[in-house]
Amino acid sequence: MRTALRPLSIGELLDRAVTLSVRYFPPLALIWVFYIVPLSVLGYLATAESTNIVFVALGQVMRGSSADPRVMQQLAAGPHLGAAFTWYIVVALLGYPLANAALLRSTSEAYLDGHAATLKQAYRDGVRQWLSLIGISLIWVAVGLPLYLAFILIAVLFAVPLSLLIATAKPIGTTLAIVLGLVAVFAILIVVTLGILAFQIACITQVVEKVGFVRAFTMGLSRVAGRQRRRSFAYGLSLFAVYVGVWLVSALGQGLVIGLLRSPVVSSILAAVIGVGFSVLAAALVVVYYYDVRIRNEGFDLERAAASEAIATS
Repeated sequence: MRTALRPLSIGELLDRAVTLSVRYFPPLALIWVFYIVPLSVLGYLATAESTNIVFVALGQVMRGSSADPRVMQQLAAGPHLGAAFTWYIVVALLGYPLANAALLRSTSEAYLDGHAATLKQAYRDGVRQWLSLIGISLIWVAVGLPLYLAFILIAVLFAVPLSLLIATAKPIGTTLAIVLGLVAVFAILIVVTLGILAFQIACITQVVEKVGFVRAFTMGLSRVAGRQRRRSFAYGLSLFAVYVGVWLVSALGQGLVIGLLRSPVVSSILAAVIGVGFSVLAAALVVVYYYDVRIRNEGFDLERAAASEAIATS
């Protein structure tokens, strides 16, 4: 059954995204499992030595014995990354655009037509969009890095006179520092929130409309930061909250598993399971907002209804 398309409130969008992710979870999760399993295995192999050193040190402390100086030296030397770490980075950087394209394609099809694309169909189309999504990622890196450096420069320029002001007039300087700090945090939140949403909208734009990575980048930016920027910020906060919430749940769960079971294998499995559920929900959130923006700005619902009527008439 096709989804009835109409403008939705933010609450309705969130509800529809959750429903979409739950209803089509098995086929959508399978797409992400195909990516997350090899990534998790490589991540475990890359950090196995460091994890073992940490467990040895914790065991010595919990037994009340003094820590082995050799173990402490190994901890102080920093993380011990295995040879698999290089492959982990390669799979993470190159595999994510492919898996993301496949997941967005299948989620979009499930939302519009009532059936998710199969694993083969999703990845076959994902391969066609793979390089374009890598191009979108590179553009965002090229844009984001100067912004990050500019923020650091501005922070340093403000920090020096603020330090002098606090030293000479502490109440005024402290108050001004707090106000500027809050303004900076709010500005960062706006940029990060809109940036994350614009990146994902650019990806789904390329997957659905196949306009080329440069055009997809500009369309994603205009759709999020254009006429709908306030709405995008409110919705982006919801998406950002999901990111933070899942990260907290994953960190807490892994901490409990490591503390109680002392098993890095179970911890890696738990992180992978949480990652699959989060990725499916995040894709649904992106897809429903993408079509909502197109309905509001471009009359996508009318265009789709007209196409359906023309097909029925013919």
